[in-house]
Amino acid sequence: MLNTYFPPNQPTPARLARRFAHGRKTSGLLLSRPAGRALFTVDPDRDRLVLDAFFARNGEALGNILRVRLNSGNSEIRNWITVAGASGELVPEWDDYIPC
Repeated sequence: MLNTYFPPNQPTPARLARRFAHGRKTSGLLLSRPAGRALFTVDPDRDRLVLDAFFARNGEALGNILRVRLNSGNSEIRNWITVAGASGELVPEWDDYIPC
């Protein structure tokens, strides 16, 4: 998160240039790693639980998902829990689920 709007702690262009340089170094490190490593684990049982609870608007089931199942790239499911509540009476549409 970067505050670009509210004073008094907006970053200076000079500070951002240092972050730019840091980003270049980080990018180089990431690109030098071997490809094919998973960013998260595939867990079809967890995914089915989340999808079923989402479609049923079951906040209790979503709130009872074990934290250990929401790590790494799977942590974005935490956002979906809020979206499930915010979607109100909208009917979700789903095409397909492919665990990969």
